[in-house]
Amino acid sequence: MKMKKFFVITALLLMTMFVYAQRVDVVEVNEIYGKETHPALATQVMFTDAKTVMKEFTSYIKNYKPESLSSKKGMLFADNVIIPEISENAIDVYANIKQKKGSDVVDLVVSFSIGGNLHITSTQAPTQYPAAYNMLKTFANDLTNKNHNAMLKTAEKALSKEEKKMASYEKKDAKLQKSIDSYKKDIAKLEKKMSKAESQKEDVNKKMDDQRVVVREKKDVYKKIENL
Repeated sequence: MKMKKFFVITALLLMTMFVYAQRVDVVEVNEIYGKETHPALATQVMFTDAKTVMKEFTSYIKNYKPESLSSKKGMLFADNVIIPEISENAIDVYANIKQKKGSDVVDLVVSFSIGGNLHITSTQAPTQYPAAYNMLKTFANDLTNKNHNAMLKTAEKALSKEEKKMASYEKKDAKLQKSIDSYKKDIAKLEKKMSKAESQKEDVNKKMDDQRVVVREKKDVYKKIENL
């Protein structure tokens, strides 16, 4: 039963991964960062928590060597970052990372400020927009895949553990069945001996009854002789 359950879990993980792969996308939104509202790009990372996404995205942005980087209460700010895929000029990166209680889906909302109150959107910066879009989508998909693979590995490890238990139980069952079969043979032999013993007892009882008759007859003959 446990083995069947783990097979179901593994299948569901694979199916869920396929469904989420279709859903992980990037959309344009307006997001509040501190006291300011900026146009931003929003995506989601699956099978994880906000703390992990913050750590991974911070590490990701650090690779581009920002002039400064800070984070507080789910918000990250990177100053003067040069992301060649997006622009040769320095940009500021704002990121809000949030998660609903009980969910394993994390919202990642990133605003790329290119100066002069302009941000990377499909209308304000159509040239840079595709690169920013692809950057976030790739990050979200890669991290989702990483998280999913870790979950799948954990499930497979648990399944392997249950399979080993099952193999051990089956080995014990086989050993017990062998003992039972052996006991059945011994019981059959003992029952045969008991049956033979019962038959022998019946023969002895019959002979005893016959002998009692002989004894009585002998006594009767002796009494007749005494009475002569």
